[in-house]
Amino acid sequence: MVRGFRALEVGQTLVWIALPQLFLCFAAGYLLRRSDSRLTASVGFICICFACLMVAHGLTPVWGTDQFLPSSLVQAVGQSFALSGIIFFGVLHTRPQDALTLGAAIHVARLMGGEVGQAFIATFIRVVVRLRRIFWACMCRSGTDRCSEAPGLRRGHGARG
Repeated sequence: MVRGFRALEVGQTLVWIALPQLFLCFAAGYLLRRSDSRLTASVGFICICFACLMVAHGLTPVWGTDQFLPSSLVQAVGQSFALSGIIFFGVLHTRPQDALTLGAAIHVARLMGGEVGQAFIATFIRVVVRLRRIFWACMCRSGTDRCSEAPGLRRGHGARG
């Protein structure tokens, strides 16, 4: 749990990425009609990189909405421009007989990206929690005074689970 958000409530925080995209896709479409799609995709990737840097260098232990919201908005701009540019470029350079294949590839990437990301994060959290429990169990077995800090463990007892 991070700042009161459980894993099932993350969708409510990520709505700040989805809502601006509804309006930014129109701006991306307008820009795609006026310029090269590779330029639009590049602007999007630059925005995504900037959003990642904002989080990497601005995230503190007192993480909250005030730190998450600006990077989410920049990421929304970047995703709208990058994905619109890539898809537009792909559609422009696709033969009519390959249109269904392109559509299927886009949908597979869209669906699998979320599933793979979710599976990775769930596995990562499970492994980190297990390693922390093992660490605290070793400290408590050795009689260290820091054992009282370990959540759910008492001196002389091993890790649960």
